[in-house]
Amino acid sequence: MKSEDTSAALNDYSKAIQLDPQLAEAYLGRANISRDKNKNDIALTQYNKAIELDTGAANTYYNRGILFIKEKKFERVIGDFSKVLELRGDSAMSYYNIGMAEFFLNRKEAACRDLAIAAGMGLPEAIEARKQFCNQ
Repeated sequence: MKSEDTSAALNDYSKAIQLDPQLAEAYLGRANISRDKNKNDIALTQYNKAIELDTGAANTYYNRGILFIKEKKFERVIGDFSKVLELRGDSAMSYYNIGMAEFFLNRKEAACRDLAIAAGMGLPEAIEARKQFCNQ
């Protein structure tokens, strides 16, 4: 997204929040833009507000999990992607992200288990990671 586009989008999300402060999707939109601009503290605040307003939005946990990956907060990665699985059911990318976080936390057995699930769902990244880290 171009700088002008993101500025306009941020402005639109802010206007939406002024009109309806309970609109979780607007906080999510602002959070995603902030994350993409590496304004991680602002993004985290916005994700947390979106989750406070809608605890059942798997997409918000997913996107906050991506932020935690960027910040190398692997326990939090596991927490958010586990919540995605709880809310949404099977998500190959969630299993993959949990598996990689487990790997970075030196929990190889757990990592390989989650990578195997993601690989079994056909996710190419998981198949490659299993070959590289799990000798499979």
